[in-house]
Amino acid sequence: GRSTCGPGFEGTAEDHCAVHSGLMDAMGIEGPIDVVGHSMGGAMALFMAWKRPDLVRSVVAIAPAASPSAAAAKLARITREEGFDEVAPAFFTRARLAKILEDAYGRNRPPQDVVDSYLEGLSVARAFRIAGRFFSPGFRLMADRCGEIAARVLVVAGADDRHVPVDQMRRLARSIPGSSVLVLDGAAHCPHEEAWDRFNGALIGFLQ
Repeated sequence: GRSTCGPGFEGTAEDHCAVHSGLMDAMGIEGPIDVVGHSMGGAMALFMAWKRPDLVRSVVAIAPAASPSAAAAKLARITREEGFDEVAPAFFTRARLAKILEDAYGRNRPPQDVVDSYLEGLSVARAFRIAGRFFSPGFRLMADRCGEIAARVLVVAGADDRHVPVDQMRRLARSIPGSSVLVLDGAAHCPHEEAWDRFNGALIGFLQ
């Protein structure tokens, strides 16, 4: 919620895909490339593989938020309502945001100064508006058509993830031909941080 958005950027999955492909163009990267993403970033990586198969060779999706829940769909609708900016701070308080963050790390809760650094200066309204708008009709279409993804896919799950349950990630992997799942015990929603040594080994092995 701290980044500024360029003209016409509404925060949809399509907008993010355009930013990524535009960055590749600007840097002279032709692709296909390997894309690694976490949570919404993991969903973004899968969406890019589906939307732009010419650009993506493989995907490592870490705890991907690829199947929007009913609550996420409701949030997406609410963020489009007039007056959301005014009422959001009353609902998404600092304490509630801190709880969401702590749940993401499970038993591996980061130090308080790390929690504070995440929340410092955060625009609650903007953060949740972008998060809500990400799950566009086009993204929801991809969620039902994951079988069309041709890239190699590794789904990495934390066994204790409360945000994206392991069973959900297993179902996602089963819907993508040839994909595989790695479940890291003792980790929650951020396995690349909580179990970084095991994650890095699996990542390098997959990319090689």
